Amino acid sequence: MRILVRADGGNSIGMGHIMRTLTLAKELRKYFDVEYVCREGNEYSEGIHKVQILGFKVNILKENNFLDNLIKLKGDILLTDSYDVDEEYFLKTKKKFNKTIYIDDMGLYSFKNVDMLINQNINADDLSYDLTSETRCLLGCQYTILRDQFMNLKPKFIKRKIKDIMITCGGADPFLLTLKILYYVKDAKYRFHVAIGPAFNEDYVSKLRSYESFNNMFFYYNADMKAVMEKCDMCISTAGTTLYELCAVGIPALSIVVAENQSKVSDKFNSLKIIKSLGWHDDINKEKILEEISLLNKNYSMRKEISQKSSRLVDGKGTLRIVEKILDMV
Repeated sequence: MRILVRADGGNSIGMGHIMRTLTLAKELRKYFDVEYVCREGNEYSEGIHKVQILGFKVNILKENNFLDNLIKLKGDILLTDSYDVDEEYFLKTKKKFNKTIYIDDMGLYSFKNVDMLINQNINADDLSYDLTSETRCLLGCQYTILRDQFMNLKPKFIKRKIKDIMITCGGADPFLLTLKILYYVKDAKYRFHVAIGPAFNEDYVSKLRSYESFNNMFFYYNADMKAVMEKCDMCISTAGTTLYELCAVGIPALSIVVAENQSKVSDKFNSLKIIKSLGWHDDINKEKILEEISLLNKNYSMRKEISQKSSRLVDGKGTLRIVEKILDMV
């Protein structure tokens, strides 16, 4: 049985859809033949490359007549993680494939022509979905798609004072947020551990490298994210899937919104006092970041409480639960 995974990633649109589907695809290929379907174009080349190096076949389709070409492909199940969809997309793919699955973030469409809807986010239950009674819904953090290294983790030891801070701004960082944050914090008396995403272009990386001369800056290329998280006392992160990884590890964090689909997620984490939101990327400034770091540093009991709430929220087994539900469906 063949599953087609429809997703794109790259410098301009980020790598979130590619990275979370790859986590799911690696587990799915234990039971199915799995292939990807991606759009043609230089802006998607980083996503295609990432998929290919992990051993998946990629069907690359031109933008023109994309949907018509998609439904010509052979497959039993279509799993889509893309915002390049509409009612016509769901209708035509439903007619072509035995089962269709959509990974959603914002609830913008009618999903009456979808067999399974997945929303892994903390605010999933707040959304109103237009569905049929036959649509299977997997909603909330118990279905968060994380790599298996984030399962069965020991409780995080919370130090009295913050010494090590992780900075991670996703796979592509199109708004150059990492560079902005480094400029703000370069003189702060902490050690900063900076994750360089797989789709950072060479010119951008060369600018970031200028901070390697600082004694308090440490850079990680092709980072083992869990290992970096475990050595740090807090994190500054964009508000994507990384927030759920941080929860699984139990690290207090500050989040920054860089895309519309992250806004309500960030607000929900903030309202539950789990991860403090700094708002949109173009609203942050040096004073705000340094003030929030200082507040966390001064409040040991709050950091302990955040760590405990976070690890209870996300147990890292969401990928396995989704695969089990897909196996039940076929």
